[in-house]
Amino acid sequence: METLTQHHVMVMLLSLGVLLGVAHILGELARRLRQPAVLGELIAGVLLGPTVLGSLAPEWSAFLFPLQGPNAVSLDTMATLAIVLFLLVAGMEVDLSTLWFRFVCSQATSVEPLPPKRSSTFSPGREEY
Repeated sequence: METLTQHHVMVMLLSLGVLLGVAHILGELARRLRQPAVLGELIAGVLLGPTVLGSLAPEWSAFLFPLQGPNAVSLDTMATLAIVLFLLVAGMEVDLSTLWFRFVCSQATSVEPLPPKRSSTFSPGREEY
């Protein structure tokens, strides 16, 4: 396995800077258009991904976001860590009392007593074997 050289670290930091910079700029633009910032950040991901940048400038896409090699492994590791931290923060913001209240209410409204047992004489067309 290759080790990270100074060139790899420089490319990794450049790609992170480009990704964060474009996401921030488009997030602010979306906010000014009275949209959630995450919409602009998602559009930044599409623009910098293989859909747009990979089609228009494949050499730049391969340079900034390689699919294999040490930079690909480090970017994948950072993306996985970011997802884990995002889910941790989202989980910490969940109000469990509200969640429990909704669970109790849904169980109270969804559980019905079983209908009384009917014999076959009151159910025409129903045969018992």
